[in-house]
Amino acid sequence: MHSMQNSKSAKSPAVFFPSQGLWLQRGWSALKLSLPWLVSGLLLYWVFSQHDLYAVFNAFEHAQVFSFLLVTVGYLLGTLVVDSIYLHMSFGYLATSGTFMEMLRVRAAAYVLTIINMFVGMGGLVVYMHRRHGIGLKRGSGIMLVELLQEVGAMSLVVLLASLFLIEPSSPHIPQAIAAAYWLLGFYVLCYLVSRVSRYLSPNSKRQDVFRTFDDLQSVQFIKLLGIKILQNLLHGAYIVFALLSFGINVPRESAMAFAQVIQLARNMPLNAFGIGVDQLTFATLFSVFESVPGQVVAFSIAYTFSVLLGRALLGFIYLPHAMKILGEQKNA
Repeated sequence: MHSMQNSKSAKSPAVFFPSQGLWLQRGWSALKLSLPWLVSGLLLYWVFSQHDLYAVFNAFEHAQVFSFLLVTVGYLLGTLVVDSIYLHMSFGYLATSGTFMEMLRVRAAAYVLTIINMFVGMGGLVVYMHRRHGIGLKRGSGIMLVELLQEVGAMSLVVLLASLFLIEPSSPHIPQAIAAAYWLLGFYVLCYLVSRVSRYLSPNSKRQDVFRTFDDLQSVQFIKLLGIKILQNLLHGAYIVFALLSFGINVPRESAMAFAQVIQLARNMPLNAFGIGVDQLTFATLFSVFESVPGQVVAFSIAYTFSVLLGRALLGFIYLPHAMKILGEQKNA
């Protein structure tokens, strides 16, 4: 009897205190979620330490707020539509797609998850399509990888297209952006050629790994999806051009278009939270030579980051309940 009581008392702490492995797992999960915010916070602190904050906040007085908000709303709605067209077509080509309006709602709902990280947002899309339409997780992940590759191709092509219209470099960073674009385009072409060779060598392969998705995409479909991504990146470039003007920052259109792609690439990196800190660093690096009032560019970068963040969060929260309702119905079916 005494030994049974000792046995129970020995086991009881395990009920109240998680094992070491569980603590490590929770700690690692917390670190993964907090690391992007930590990196963004450090970058933001570093940028602010390099600038006069009084001048930055005074620079907001030179902004045409209504014009900035009008351009931002147009950009957010336009990119949501183009983004949804891409999603609808890519899943239609490579798996099963819902209606366009369904894909628009789920894309908007995923914006909430991208606040944590772009890849978390993509993961949310994959899980939704898996539960709603029965698309395998590997296939869904492959479709997201194709989208990332198309982003790379579109960014590089828009930079090179903008450089064709440059009379002379307006910034010392233009040659660097062009060089980076050539490297990215080379990577994109290499991936495309590998997928075509693999498709030719094993046209009837039944393998279901993530990279099989690239092989299954026909060349015409590849080009169509690239075209949509080019349109999306042109919209982003145009937004940067007109939004900068609303802050009184005059930048040659071609330079702004090219630098907008660099900014998009930087904010898509995994170790940052929705571009916070990264936007401030890249804007200050690329556009400071164009400001007419000290602190203008950093002020603009703050407005850009948080208006896009709040706008997409609002769109996401509008459509998130609908997506959750559909998933709940699928689970109970």
